[in-house]
Amino acid sequence: MDDHYMSSTTHAASRPSVSSVRWRSGFVVAFVIGCAAVSVAGGQAGVRSDYFHVGEGVSSAALGADAEFVSRMFTIYLLDEACRNSRAGDVVRLRAQPSRLTLHVGEPFSPGSLKVAALDAAGALLPKVPITVELKSPVGVFDARYPWGESGQLRANELLISGAVMPLSPARVTFRFRTICPGPTAEVLVDADIRRR
Repeated sequence: MDDHYMSSTTHAASRPSVSSVRWRSGFVVAFVIGCAAVSVAGGQAGVRSDYFHVGEGVSSAALGADAEFVSRMFTIYLLDEACRNSRAGDVVRLRAQPSRLTLHVGEPFSPGSLKVAALDAAGALLPKVPITVELKSPVGVFDARYPWGESGQLRANELLISGAVMPLSPARVTFRFRTICPGPTAEVLVDADIRRR
C-alpha cells in the first residue's frame, strides 16, 4: 500500500487502547481490500507509480448521472463480464464533471459524487464502463484510519463501502479516473484544492 495515504501514528509500549485496536483492525481490512482491488484493476495498462488506488466502479449510466464507486466492485470474472457488456473497447476518452473540486478539512468526500462519462469516437455515451479511481497526494493529507475512528459501526461500514476519504490538512491533490478493461486506457484527471472552512 502506498504510504501517501498514511497518517503518522505512534504506539505506546503499554497495553493498547480500544481505539488503537479498532484502528489497527480497520487498517487491516483496508489493506486487504486495497490489495484485492489492485489485483483486478492494477494489472491493466495505465498504472502509474505516482498514484495510489482508492477504489473502483463504473462510469455514468446516463448523461448527467453520477458514477458508481465503491472500495471494491469487481472480481476477475465480474470485470470481464462488465467489460463485454459496456463496449469498453470503444471508449476513447473520459469526461469528468466537475473538472475541479474544492474539498474541506474534516469533511469526507466520495469520488462517486462526480459525473464521469465514457465517450466513444463520435462523442456518444457508453454507459457503465469499468473504471478505477486513483489519487496523487502529499504525505499525511488524508487520514488512513478513516472511517473507523470514533464513529458508529453502521456509519463506518457505509463510508467504507462508498470509498469516502477524509482530508486532514490543506493541500492540492489530483484524482485520476481511468478505464481498466483490456485495450487502450482512457483517463481524466480532476484536481482538488483542500481548504479549511
